[in-house]
Amino acid sequence: MATAELKSSPVEAFIDRLHACKNDQQRIDCVQQNALSLDDLAQYHFFGSNSYGRNLIYHHPEFEVILMCWGPDQQSSAHDHNKSLCVMKCIGGELEEQRYKANPTPQPLSKTQLSILKAGQSCAITDDEGLHTVGNKTAENACSLHVYFPPISSVSSFSIEDGKEKKLTSAFTSEYGVRIVS
Repeated sequence: MATAELKSSPVEAFIDRLHACKNDQQRIDCVQQNALSLDDLAQYHFFGSNSYGRNLIYHHPEFEVILMCWGPDQQSSAHDHNKSLCVMKCIGGELEEQRYKANPTPQPLSKTQLSILKAGQSCAITDDEGLHTVGNKTAENACSLHVYFPPISSVSSFSIEDGKEKKLTSAFTSEYGVRIVS
């Protein structure tokens, strides 16, 4: 994927700060401390037609930035991050993150930690820490900013009921502010 020119100066400033990060703790701190608002991200704000929206804002060999837009009752499958660091910040609304530990199949995944993220709150996860689902359990829309170090083109999705694994390729609702027609 090519790097696209960004049009929003608060987004550009955030990207510049991410480029200056030298280690995972600096990356986590940078995402947690960013002050981007839904207004700053308006050009990337698209909901999916059948699932939550995955909107690519920026892609570089070191990291990618994605705005995810969650309608009421939309949730990801349980998934890993293909050895990438995932740092997520709730920008608007409220999201639920449920973490899991995988067991030998065919056994259910084990719940390990439940977090409710309100606007301004963040979390980070690596594959060493387990799997997770993210979802909007409210009646209102929600949005979250996700940064992956390095970018991920695929993940493994896991059945909560029996732990069976399936590979998923990353797909986007929009790229660089342009909605993808499917």
